[in-house]
Amino acid sequence: MDEVLRELTQWLQMLHPSWIVIIISLIAYLENVIPPIPGDLVIVFAGFMASEGIIRIAPIFISSSVASVVGFMSMYYVGSYLRTKSMQLNDPHSRWRKLLNPRHLKKSRLWMSKWGQWVVVANRFLAGTRSVIAITAGYSRTHVVITSVSSLVSSMLWNGILLFAGFLIHENWLLIGNYLSIYSRIILALLLIVVSVVVVARWRKRRAGSSSLK
Repeated sequence: MDEVLRELTQWLQMLHPSWIVIIISLIAYLENVIPPIPGDLVIVFAGFMASEGIIRIAPIFISSSVASVVGFMSMYYVGSYLRTKSMQLNDPHSRWRKLLNPRHLKKSRLWMSKWGQWVVVANRFLAGTRSVIAITAGYSRTHVVITSVSSLVSSMLWNGILLFAGFLIHENWLLIGNYLSIYSRIILALLLIVVSVVVVARWRKRRAGSSSLK
């Protein structure tokens, strides 16, 4: 991945600034749809190129933020599509019944209805879960306009931080990739801990309830 990233960045520096903005925006979009794409680090690199005067920071900030929102909303509509298919779960012969667990879908809908927009605002900062959050928001059918605005706020905050970091650190921009990797692992570990605590707490609650009935 590091070698591919280096070749990509070397190739980008040879292009016209307009094409650089377009390509980085495309990567920002695809990063929401195909999570393994290192979209965050490419945004950091854009900050470095802005510090070198290769591109202007305002166009890349605006275009990458909008592209991130479009990517998020694309996955939102995937979730909305899954919601329509979940209606077929009562049919025992439906192929969707094998893929979608009605109980889990109901829980995700209740969770999103309670915390939805705050989760969407935080989605860019929750590495590894962005697509899941977008799909869950779509499945829960959160308000489209409000969700889009929440996603835009998240993208502008996150991309602004990455661009500023690349601009500030300059030629050492690749070092930020190491910090992003560590940050991603910490976030995923914290999420796993939270999920584990919630699951155990609910299991104990159900066990206590069943014991009281005996």
